[in-house]
Amino acid sequence: RDNVFRDNYGYETPCITVYGAFPAVVDGNEFRDVTTGVYIAGANEAQISNNHFYDCFGDYALRIGGETDYNVMHANVYNNVFRYCYPGAVYVTNPASFTGMTTDIHHNLVEYSYGYGVTYHDYRGALEPSSVHHNRMTMNGWSGMYVGGNSWEANLVLEENYMDVNGLLHAGIIDAE
Repeated sequence: RDNVFRDNYGYETPCITVYGAFPAVVDGNEFRDVTTGVYIAGANEAQISNNHFYDCFGDYALRIGGETDYNVMHANVYNNVFRYCYPGAVYVTNPASFTGMTTDIHHNLVEYSYGYGVTYHDYRGALEPSSVHHNRMTMNGWSGMYVGGNSWEANLVLEENYMDVNGLLHAGIIDAE
């Protein structure tokens, strides 16, 4: 690991916070015993890859998007390990309904989170699809994948994920067609 972040227990105090970076790359780090490892509040292009997140308690290990003056255009999250996170591993939000936001979350291991594996909450109005694919989500407390909380017109593609001992939880927003 390039950098090791440990024992950062300030509630909602991330180890790394990114506002308005063009691009932002967080690669090859270890986050252990922290509340939030990485918070990408605004970036033209964000790459979060090859990181290990262990024992992140109090907030999600990785947060993308938020209520700021900046927007996240695209976030590519891949080849990360998330273990023992509460309330979950990855949290994506788009409360301002920024139509250009997309995410690509793939080839990650998400296991033993005490809540949700990957969460899309207040994620709405995206014109281009975001995808969650080729991840392994296992033994997560509530669900491997959660979509809800005002996430209408989210434009999400969920495919080729391996989920065992958990699954997909949604708040009635998935079209039955």
